[in-house]
Amino acid sequence: MSKNKRYRLQTDAQNSMDLLYLEYNGERVPGIQFVYSPSDIHELEALIGLLNKTDAECSVLDNQIDFLHNMNTMLDRQITIQAKHLEKIYKLIKNKDWDGLTALYMDTHQDYEEIV
Repeated sequence: MSKNKRYRLQTDAQNSMDLLYLEYNGERVPGIQFVYSPSDIHELEALIGLLNKTDAECSVLDNQIDFLHNMNTMLDRQITIQAKHLEKIYKLIKNKDWDGLTALYMDTHQDYEEIV
């Protein structure tokens, strides 16, 4: 029995910028967006494929996504993931380096320090 993909990327038809949003089970994950160019799409697809890989990884990743979303809510801002970070994010998730993923988020969102 094949499982439905849980994560996928979705464009926003009302936004003219090159932004993709993360969806989980058909619902948009608030506060997380990817800035991309057409040349990045394969990396993004590979990243989403990795997100959907196994239940065990997804349960940890769900917690990570929740963490990022909660941080984002506290900061009241979008998490914008630049294409230059895609390869790094992919490797961190592939290696299940959740601390590294959190550290990358902290490095790219210095405002976090203000609320700790």
